[in-house]
Amino acid sequence: MGMRSYENFALGLAVLLFAAAVVRTVRMPRPIAFLMGLSGVTYLVQGWMAGSKGFSPAHTFAIVLAEGLNLAWMIWLALAAWRVEDSEPVARTIRLR
Repeated sequence: MGMRSYENFALGLAVLLFAAAVVRTVRMPRPIAFLMGLSGVTYLVQGWMAGSKGFSPAHTFAIVLAEGLNLAWMIWLALAAWRVEDSEPVARTIRLR
């Protein structure tokens, strides 16, 4: 259970840092970062619960909650990124030297 606890803490921290990066992005909606932050905190709670109580029904609930939050923010982020127009158009021709 120690490895699972460490993995959840590391994943929670990574998701929280990714949420901070999304907050700093001007074109992305802020609520996406909020959902990402909730997901990261849920992973931190999972890590604490796995390390202290082992696998319990509350730990299972935290897993399901984190996966649901992940699904929500990932779909929302993909749709938001798809709708954002490029700031610079991509060159359509290849220049050979």
